[in-house]
Amino acid sequence: MEIKVFNTGIYSVNTLLVHIDEKNVFVVDPAGCIETQDEKIVSDYIKQNSLSLSGILLTHGHFDHITGTKILKQDFGNIKIACHKDDFSMCGRNAFSVQWPFVSGCAPVSFSSALKNLPDPDVILKGGETLDLVFQSESENISALLKNWLVISTPGHTEGSVCFYNKKENVLISGDTVFYHSYGRTDLPGGNQNKMNKSLTYIYRNFPESKVYPGHDVVGFFLSENE
Repeated sequence: MEIKVFNTGIYSVNTLLVHIDEKNVFVVDPAGCIETQDEKIVSDYIKQNSLSLSGILLTHGHFDHITGTKILKQDFGNIKIACHKDDFSMCGRNAFSVQWPFVSGCAPVSFSSALKNLPDPDVILKGGETLDLVFQSESENISALLKNWLVISTPGHTEGSVCFYNKKENVLISGDTVFYHSYGRTDLPGGNQNKMNKSLTYIYRNFPESKVYPGHDVVGFFLSENE
């Protein structure tokens, strides 16, 4: 499996371009924005390599993980954006009004424009479903490959945080739930330490040998390295 990593946005989010097959891809947590002059980096790469974008997945709704949705939606038209139901209100058209009150204390004022007029998610994730049900490709081959991806509800960093696990490749896209020798903060809006502890226990118990691609910092480590 090929996963290309772009460090994007004001907090160097690991935006992931995940190959379903040679030509079809989906994007996880597009965070490029005008503030860091990288709003087109993923879109340009997809076009330059003649790839087909199936859709966008959000591991959670925090401001630093969602600002790149606008340009991808503009450039590729009728693609779906998926996020968990409990983070829906943080995304899309509500992002600025919901998040700027706490973002303004840790981001430059000029970043506020990046949170305005973002596209609403099209698909609501619940956890437990597979990605063939999320993107609903007309290709049987693509659908079969997407079925290997499981959506896992992992509240703690936010109420609607999710991970994505590929059972065939043993790959875990962990968002801000699991980091290399660390885990996501729980002192931000939507955070809950007790729920984080339960989510971490579930992940370490069920996917101990998975290769992990988190939302920040080191990528491609094995979960067993954290023990």
